[in-house]
Amino acid sequence: MVPHQAVDVRCLEQVQGAATEIVPGLKGLESGDRLKRLGLTTLETRRKRRDLIEMYKILSGKENVASNNIFELSDNVSLAAFRNKLKTFLFTV
Repeated sequence: MVPHQAVDVRCLEQVQGAATEIVPGLKGLESGDRLKRLGLTTLETRRKRRDLIEMYKILSGKENVASNNIFELSDNVSLAAFRNKLKTFLFTV
């Protein structure tokens, strides 16, 4: 993550923290505890989940993207139980 993105993430997390503090009965709790009680997740967790969902859509053909341009599938026999085995990402973000 580049520095300006880290600043944006901290800003968003501060806003989320402030918003959860105004919920009655949660003011004295730690930020993580407030999130758990409200059934919310962190921005980082939401981003990871979004990335995994998008990766699934690409690999399963639900997106109009050529997965072989992004992922390299493994032919490792020890992973034979898994239909789609990722070997490497062909680029980094």
